Amino acid sequence: MGFENEQFGGEEDLRHVIEYYGGLPSGIDVSLEVLPMEGADLHSRLTRIRTEIMAGKGPDVFLMMPSLLPDREMLFPIPQTAMERHVFLPLDELKDSSEHIEWDKLNTKILAAGQGSEGQMLLPMYYSLDMAESGEKVDLPATWEKAVSGNAPVLSQAYGSAFHFGRFRNLAFTDVADYEKETMIITEEELGQRMKEACSVPFDREDGSVRWSGDGTDMLGEEGTAFPLHNTQGGVTAQISGWLAVNINTEHKRDALALVDMMMGRKFLSMESFWDEGRAAMGTDIFLFPQVRWYGGIPVYDDFFDKGQTISYIRGIAGEQLSVHHQTVEEISYVYIPTSIDMELWALFNDCQEAEDETEIDKLVSKRYSTMNMMLAES
Repeated sequence: MGFENEQFGGEEDLRHVIEYYGGLPSGIDVSLEVLPMEGADLHSRLTRIRTEIMAGKGPDVFLMMPSLLPDREMLFPIPQTAMERHVFLPLDELKDSSEHIEWDKLNTKILAAGQGSEGQMLLPMYYSLDMAESGEKVDLPATWEKAVSGNAPVLSQAYGSAFHFGRFRNLAFTDVADYEKETMIITEEELGQRMKEACSVPFDREDGSVRWSGDGTDMLGEEGTAFPLHNTQGGVTAQISGWLAVNINTEHKRDALALVDMMMGRKFLSMESFWDEGRAAMGTDIFLFPQVRWYGGIPVYDDFFDKGQTISYIRGIAGEQLSVHHQTVEEISYVYIPTSIDMELWALFNDCQEAEDETEIDKLVSKRYSTMNMMLAES
């Protein structure tokens, strides 16, 4: 995990959660290492952890929150590769022993993103979607083609808002690379074309009449105005925003699995059973796990919001918005765990937004595309 305030409050919070559940099976104490968001210290600590893992040691449990910012170094640059290289312990046995995970209520499409050739290698905790709301009449369904045409102002503003919040990759493509073959799936020409289309979308940053949302909990709730944004294939993309895995080297298997079980339960994902509303309201910069929850997105349980459940006491979905939420989830056609390649695409869009013309965009695309090919070759 990476947060600006690093460790502050995190280890105490983790102990508080474990105590709430009655402790770990062996009664073992825990320590928590929270990584900084960037800098030389991040690089040196990631190098140390990777060295420990290669030596048969390392942390027992990984809680990973992919960075919202481009150009950030990751412990597992390509999680799909790590799943196939025996880094993680298969978690399928939890299906028979878990006390807190309700397996039959988990979204199976989201869960499948953590499956490898040896089974369930990691467990997605949270994910985000692309939705929008508007007080104006909307030409639905919301599609990429309508947005980039310039003939549907509300949809242009909706997609432009999504692009502004780093969602170009989610809406422009499904699979972008074959991590097993270590090659790009999309061509440089396809990337350039989509980039030019996205950068040409007429978007007014000062116009608040159309709002993007990654989970629906921040929508105003005006009846009939919320709608899903579809990717170029006509479906909805889900981006995994938090996941758990157990180190295959762990010497505390029962305790590690028990901790994962706790953290995949509804209570942990809602952040409301461990602290009262007053403490939760003190701010996401004070207590680590409410901060994790804030950046997380939608909990992996399909019915999480159905009975009025909220997140940290303030974030919920109800009424017409809940119907749109379920519709959007039902339309999920592609799920991915962010990799270093995806982060390159996020960074590329930011660069291209500042380009003076299409010639400069072509140069930026060519440079990043070469970089992505090299990254895959070295993975």
